[in-house]
Amino acid sequence: MKRGFIRHIMISAIVTMMFLMSQLVAASEIESITESFTEEEIETETEVTAVSLAEQEEMSDLVPVEGTAAAEMPVVDSFETEAVMAAAISETDTVDSMEVISVNPMFEAIYGRAYLESLLTAAGAGDPMTAAVTYGTQEEAVAILKAALMERTTSVSIGLLSASKPSSSMMSEIFQGAIACDSGSGSYDGDALRSDYLSWKASGSYYTRSGQYYITMKFTVVYCTTAEQETVLRAAITSKVEEMNLKSLPEDEIIREIHDFICSTVSYDHSTDSGTLKHSAYAAMINKKAVCQGYTSLFYRMCREAGVSVRMITGVGINNSGETEDHAWNIASVSGKYYNVDTTWDAGSSVRYTYFMKSDAEFPNHTRDDEYLTESFQQSYPMSASSYALKDSSENEAKLNGLVDTGNQLVYYVDNAIQSSYTGLVTQDNVMYYVENGVVNTGFTSLLKFEGTWYYIEAGKVNTGFTSLFKYNGAWYYIENGKLNWNFTGLTKYNGVWYYVRGGVLDWNYSGLCKNNGMWFYVGNGQVDWNFTGLTKYCGAWFYVAGGMLDWNYTGLCKNNGMWFYVGNGQVDWNFTGLTKYCGVWFYVAGGMLDWNYIGLCVNNGVLYYVSNGQVNWNYTGTAIYNGVTYNVVGGYVR
Repeated sequence: MKRGFIRHIMISAIVTMMFLMSQLVAASEIESITESFTEEEIETETEVTAVSLAEQEEMSDLVPVEGTAAAEMPVVDSFETEAVMAAAISETDTVDSMEVISVNPMFEAIYGRAYLESLLTAAGAGDPMTAAVTYGTQEEAVAILKAALMERTTSVSIGLLSASKPSSSMMSEIFQGAIACDSGSGSYDGDALRSDYLSWKASGSYYTRSGQYYITMKFTVVYCTTAEQETVLRAAITSKVEEMNLKSLPEDEIIREIHDFICSTVSYDHSTDSGTLKHSAYAAMINKKAVCQGYTSLFYRMCREAGVSVRMITGVGINNSGETEDHAWNIASVSGKYYNVDTTWDAGSSVRYTYFMKSDAEFPNHTRDDEYLTESFQQSYPMSASSYALKDSSENEAKLNGLVDTGNQLVYYVDNAIQSSYTGLVTQDNVMYYVENGVVNTGFTSLLKFEGTWYYIEAGKVNTGFTSLFKYNGAWYYIENGKLNWNFTGLTKYNGVWYYVRGGVLDWNYSGLCKNNGMWFYVGNGQVDWNFTGLTKYCGAWFYVAGGMLDWNYTGLCKNNGMWFYVGNGQVDWNFTGLTKYCGVWFYVAGGMLDWNYIGLCVNNGVLYYVSNGQVNWNYTGTAIYNGVTYNVVGGYVR
C-alpha cells in the first residue's frame, strides 16, 4: 500500500518540477521537454496526481531515501512509467547494462558448464523482461527472488534503488542471499534451494538520477524439479512427518527415525539416463531412487520440517574400491552439537549405523569442500568431539547381514563384517547376485558353477529371463531360465538360426532329423539345413526331406547316393514292387528300389505293361511271358 502512495507522490513531484521549469527556461526549451510525452501519457500522469485527503495524511508518515528529497526521487514501477521517466532524465544522467551467468558447482563436475548454461537458453533467459517492477532495497530484492526460487519460478524481474553504482557482483550477491542457509532456514529454502537449482542468469540495466541508481534486473533459473513436483514433494514430506509423529520426539530420535526411513525406502540410482532429477529430494521421496544428493536433500528437508537444525555437506568420499568420488552427506544437531550422517552409505536391505551421528574423527573417507571448513562455518555449526551414543546400537548393528548398497556398489555382509574372501552367489529379494571378494561384480557376464548348478550371470546377477545359447570356453551351451539345462535335446533358435542341442550342448557333428513343435527338421552339422532335399536315415528308417523339413505327403522316387528309392508318404517303402511315375516316365521298382535290370511285364492298375531296363517301353510290340503265360504286347502294354 505504501509503495502505491509513494508512487503518487513521486509522479506529482515530477509534474510540479515540470511546471517550475516552465517558468524558468525559454519557451523553446519547454517545448523540447514536453515533446517526449505523448498526449495520452500526459493525460494519464495528470489523472494519477489526484490524491485523496486520507491518502495525503497517510503519506505524511513516509520517509524519503536518505540524502534525496521525496520531490526529487523518480519512481519507475512499470515499463510505461519508465518511458515517461526517461523523458525527464537530464543530459548528465547515464544508462548502462550488466549480465552474469552462473552454474551450480554441485552439478558442474557431473554435467559440465556448457550443458548447464544451455538449459538457460531453453528457459528463455534471452527473452526481454515483460513484468513491471517496483524499486526497493537490496534486502527486498533478495526476498522477492527467494520467494520465486521456492516456488520454482523460471523468470522473475526485480527493481532495485541503490546509492552505490551497480555491477554484476551485486546481482550475484542477491542470488547468493536468496539461497543462503542459516538458523532461520526451513524445509523450503536454504540448502533445499542450494541443492535444487542447476544454473541461473541475470541481466540488468540501470540509470542514475540525482545520485541514485535505478536498477532493473531479470533472473532466469533452471531447476532439477518443476513447480508441480515441488508441490507434490512438500505435501509428501508434511504427510510423512505427521505420520511418523516426529515433532513430538526428542532431537536424537527424530534424526534416527528419518535416517531409518530413508535408508530402508530409498535405493541408489545407478542409471545413466535418468537426468538431473535423480539428484533431488523428489526423486528420493517419490521415486524411491536417487543419488547421494537426493538422499541428503530429503534428509535435510525432513529434519527441517520436524524442527531439527541440519545442513547439507558436499565434498569427496573414498568408496570401497578405493576410488575418490564427489559425495554429499549431512550434519545434524542434538543439543547444539552437530554430528555427521550419511544416509547414502548406510542405506541397504538392512538399516545400519556405520555413518550415523559420527564425529569427524570417526567418520572416515569423507572430506568436506572448503566452504564447510571455514572458521565462520565451524563456529555456526560446531561439531561434537565424540560420536553420539546410540540406544540399542548393538541390536541394530546385528541387523547388518546380506547385500548392502553403499551408494556405488553392493557389499556382502555377515554379522556386520564384509565378506571380502567370499566369491559366489548371494540371494536377496529373490534375485541371485554374483559376489566376488565380498562385492557384487556388476561387470561379470558368464556361466558360473555354484553348488553343482551352472548359472548364467549377466551384469552381476542371474538372469532368470534368459533362454538361449551361450558360448563358454569354446563350446555353446543351452541356457533355460538362467540355468544350464543338461537334459535338453532338440532345436533352439539363436540369432535367427536353428541349432541342434544334445544334452545341453550344441552338437556340431549331428546330421539327421530332429522334431520341434510337432514337425521334423533336417539338421546338417548342428543346424537346420533349409536347402536340403533328399533322403536321411533316422532310427533305422529312411525319410524324405524337402527344403529342410520332412514331407509326409511325398510319394515317388528319390535319388540317394546314386540309387533311386521309392518313397511312400514321406519314407522309403521297402515293400513296394510295381510301377511309379517320375518326371513323366514310368519306372519299375522292386523292393523299394528302382530295378534298372528288369525286363518283362508288370501289372499296374489291372494292366500289364512291358518294362525294359527298368522303365516302361512304349515302343515295344511283340510277345512277353508273365507268370508262365505268353502275352502279345502292342505299344508297350498288353491290349
